[in-house]
Amino acid sequence: MTNRMENTPQGRLLVKLRDPETDYTSGDRRLVVGHTSGMVKLRLRDGKGSFRLDGKFEGEKYAITLERFPRLEIKDDRFAKTDANLRALKRALDIAFIEADRLLDLAAKGINPKDVRAQAKRSAVTYGQALDCYWQERFGGDDPTKGAITKKKILGGLRIVGQPWLNRPLAALTPQVIDKRLCAIRDGCEGQEARPWASARHFDYLTTFFKWASKPAVALVESSPMDGVDRPFQDTERKKKQVVFTSEELAAIWNACDELNPVEGAYLRFLLLSGKRKEVQAQMRHEEIKNGVWYPFQCPRATRVKKRHPVALTPTLMAIIAEVESTEGYVFPGGTGGGHFAACQWSQSRVRRISGVEQFHYHALRHTIETRLGELGIDTELRDLMMDHAPKRGTGRVYDHADRLADLWPVLETWRRYLEAVQNPVQRQAIDKVLHPSSLDPASVSARQRLRRAIQDGDQEWAAYLAEIVTPKAAAA
Repeated sequence: MTNRMENTPQGRLLVKLRDPETDYTSGDRRLVVGHTSGMVKLRLRDGKGSFRLDGKFEGEKYAITLERFPRLEIKDDRFAKTDANLRALKRALDIAFIEADRLLDLAAKGINPKDVRAQAKRSAVTYGQALDCYWQERFGGDDPTKGAITKKKILGGLRIVGQPWLNRPLAALTPQVIDKRLCAIRDGCEGQEARPWASARHFDYLTTFFKWASKPAVALVESSPMDGVDRPFQDTERKKKQVVFTSEELAAIWNACDELNPVEGAYLRFLLLSGKRKEVQAQMRHEEIKNGVWYPFQCPRATRVKKRHPVALTPTLMAIIAEVESTEGYVFPGGTGGGHFAACQWSQSRVRRISGVEQFHYHALRHTIETRLGELGIDTELRDLMMDHAPKRGTGRVYDHADRLADLWPVLETWRRYLEAVQNPVQRQAIDKVLHPSSLDPASVSARQRLRRAIQDGDQEWAAYLAEIVTPKAAAA
């Protein structure tokens, strides 16, 4: 292989580096070495840099990093031009020029140097290293404002499912390897219990991860290996999270709050009253509360269907916040190091055990609140407002910035009256009879309309209505 470098560029570059008037530790310094088919450049910024090959292949420009700038001895905030430093630079230059020769030889044979380096990069990056990049680029690393619960749950899931692959090249993971691992988690292996739900969750995490890794700007894999993998768990169990709790189950969940630890009980009771998403409420901070209104942090990655609306904190909600011994940071603290409460599987299991509601899921509360508010006559738009859904009407998703606090307050109070009423078994039975009549006729429709008006009109009207529908005979029973 012939050396294409003109007039020993290593020597020319070293001469330039010996120039005492040039400072290579601050600012942006660039040295260019001529080449017949490209340019080898040294880029330096604040003492750090790399050797890069710039050229063209079939009319398209490319820039390839050949070798990183070596670590050099620093003296008086400038690297000392000692023999040791110059030898280190010489070695780095030699490596860079050898690689430049190799890539240019390939270009002369009609092979794109950029594709060669991309393939080498994919082959070298391991699954564990790719997860570290995913953590930093997709979730902002340890930035506490970017979905702390969700991103740690996702990264933890990816590490669990990829435990056997952490040191394997990412490009070596095939659909067969991934499918085998997901099926092992689903069916149980090596003494582990079967976890079908976990296998489905890991499938979703891997699909999103490899979609990111195959983006042109990332290019850690040429294409996603998940394209050939079927979801490992696809039966009706997924509908468990779509459960709508009965009034009796709602009462049991409400009463279970008294037996949970103070933070967990307050968190669940607040969630029952507000209808917020569990991760959004978990990240609620005292500094987001101003003049009786909670202004949730607006996630920069919010989707078209999600929008975090301000919440008017009714007296009941403010009383719950006051019960938690927390005056700064997170309203519902948990874990260590000043973290927040985590509404995880263990928490859900405790609520199931105490309340006796076997199908309890935090997310099922949102299905229940949406459904029951509809039965109580609350307009769809106001329900969306309470559930943090973006307006469904045209440009309202983008242009509507009204807080609608005055409209949200009556909705929250209506839902609070319903929850308090169903704690009483007699009232609960009477309300269910009106809302879910055995047959639909004009009388039952009229009775439902009366209930809706009473519960939305205020506490006094609602109390009078309950006294009316709870007959002395029913009360005695």
